[in-house]
Amino acid sequence: MMSRNKIIIGALSLGILAGGLLFFRSSEISDLSFNLANIFSSQDPKIPGDSGEFGVYSNPDYGFSFEYPADMQIMELDEVAGKIILGEGPQGAFQIFIMPFDEPGPLTAERIKKDLPNLTMKNPSPSKINEVEAVSFIGSGGDIKTAELWFVSPKDPYPHGNYLYQFTTKLENANFIEEIMETWKFLQ
Repeated sequence: MMSRNKIIIGALSLGILAGGLLFFRSSEISDLSFNLANIFSSQDPKIPGDSGEFGVYSNPDYGFSFEYPADMQIMELDEVAGKIILGEGPQGAFQIFIMPFDEPGPLTAERIKKDLPNLTMKNPSPSKINEVEAVSFIGSGGDIKTAELWFVSPKDPYPHGNYLYQFTTKLENANFIEEIMETWKFLQ
């Protein structure tokens, strides 16, 4: 029951993001453009050091890292239910929502639909992030189609707990996001 509530909170957070996207879209901001410029001007973004053409984002609290193009901005936001990592650049934008999850993985499309029966989930298919089983699907945030990748890591919640990762981007950015996810590493 607790996991169901956590998934519902995660879905509500995604809904809030989708509402923001619709607001910006209706304000005639093109692209995915949840245009983080206003957020970045009012807060200090956490941008990892650049090593040439790519930067490396590392999060020791959740135990992962990934590479991203140097011209992207990466920002972390703390939420009541977890953490949001936002990325925006000329290539597109993405969000990673992370929250505690108290059930063992792997996560399946059936498991997601059990807790979120009204979630738009087209073409769900099994995927992998390194050796972690994931579910990828086409979702929606209002009239915006999204590419989604959800997974649980570590697989077993004991003894330290595990986390649900929800990776979301505009559908047309899916190939770019695949390139970023190919660099994803779980830290030891």
